[in-house]
Amino acid sequence: MKSIMRCPNCNETNHEPGAKFCTVCGWELEESESPKPSISFFRFRRNEKYGFINESGNEVIAPRFIYAHDFSDGLAAVMDDNNKWGFINQEGNYVITPQFEEVRDFSEGLAAVSNGFWGYVNTSGELVIPCQFNDAQDFSEGLAAICKNKKWGYINVSGKRIISPQFREAHPFKNGIARIMDATYGREYGYINVKGEFVIRPIFSYARDFSEGRAFVLSGQGLHQYYCYIDDNGDERLMCLWEYADDFHEGLTYVKNGDEFGFIDNKGKLVIKSIYDDANNFSEGLAAVKLGNLWGYIDKEEKIVITPQFIEAGPFHNSFAIVKTRTNYCVIDKSGRIVVADVSEAFQTERRYNINVDIVKASKVFLELKKKKRHKIIHHLLLVFLAIFASFIEFAVFNDYFRRWGWALVPCIINIIFVCYRINKVEDVWKTVKNIKNEYAFSFIPLIILNIEAFCFPNGWSFLVLIPTLVLSVIIDSFFHDEIL
Repeated sequence: MKSIMRCPNCNETNHEPGAKFCTVCGWELEESESPKPSISFFRFRRNEKYGFINESGNEVIAPRFIYAHDFSDGLAAVMDDNNKWGFINQEGNYVITPQFEEVRDFSEGLAAVSNGFWGYVNTSGELVIPCQFNDAQDFSEGLAAICKNKKWGYINVSGKRIISPQFREAHPFKNGIARIMDATYGREYGYINVKGEFVIRPIFSYARDFSEGRAFVLSGQGLHQYYCYIDDNGDERLMCLWEYADDFHEGLTYVKNGDEFGFIDNKGKLVIKSIYDDANNFSEGLAAVKLGNLWGYIDKEEKIVITPQFIEAGPFHNSFAIVKTRTNYCVIDKSGRIVVADVSEAFQTERRYNINVDIVKASKVFLELKKKKRHKIIHHLLLVFLAIFASFIEFAVFNDYFRRWGWALVPCIINIIFVCYRINKVEDVWKTVKNIKNEYAFSFIPLIILNIEAFCFPNGWSFLVLIPTLVLSVIIDSFFHDEIL
């Protein structure tokens, strides 16, 4: 089989003949076999059951599962009608019969499974590491994080404890380094090696995993905290001078500058101009970017490879990406050609782009969005209750309707305080002013209804419009929550 030169750090294989070091991250190249052509299967959902289709859109595994994961190491986790998890191969046959309450995908030949406690099975279904842990993660670089009595440590593929449970949090190893939160030092993040020794002391109140030799952290103390990138020695290599910056992928990361997005290299140089309305990181040489209201793809030379035409666009994996047209979700190749016309049913319960999904990242994004939405709903419902309460107080104290209008302004004042509290930068003021109509749309309509009701019912029975006012507020929130700052 033909061999290629691969970077062990970023997996880049596009190098000049005779090159010894990676042109992306500088690591020494290693010789490895050319990967076998992979078959991409896509999950789809029909009649409340999951199945799989291939790259041509043909059904290869009939939808008969309550739920299913993507294929990993040639196997996919599926749930049967008894809510038990097992694993199937690409022919749709059970390799491991459904018997588990929870499972994770296969990684390095092992998958975490649980029937109350977590252990690991191999691809033959043998329980090679007994179920004994409170929680367990995937294997990475020969080690997996496990939780015992609320403390995290690491085991090897034989189940031997390599690093005893002692951390509040533990994350997968990448290039011999893992991010942890140490119980001894409070709630600060640091980094350890495979021996459990600190290579970077836990001094960061926020930190991400290393990616291509850089980790994004919040450094400093108190009022002197700032975001920056560090190297694997803990030295600061790049200050974050942008409103937002992501992890490095294929030598670049997108950054937000004002309302525009561009890309920088690992030295902080802006290599792709900030002209886009939104962006995602590079994957297989292409990055999804947004111009106006539509998404397309560019290469590292800033050339538009796929014209912006999609409502949503995800990263490429195995030469395919999932995008949303004006009517449905579909699968495209790197030329922009639609190869699977409609995978919309796969998105009835999930809004996922990655063909091999990072479950942890997806869940964090979902919970963050849910938290923001809940925050706004609670805020606006509070305004409605405040308006009703003000109406009752006014009725008990005053008899003229002019005072009634004055009391009704109380929620508006609360709303102004709320908006000002959320302005944390001077440059955000103008953006707040531009969107202020959206922030106040919530208060005005319920207040107008309450005051109309006050004139119609002079006895002040404001609670008569309580339910329709709350319903109207939630409906308005569903329209405006994406626009509010």
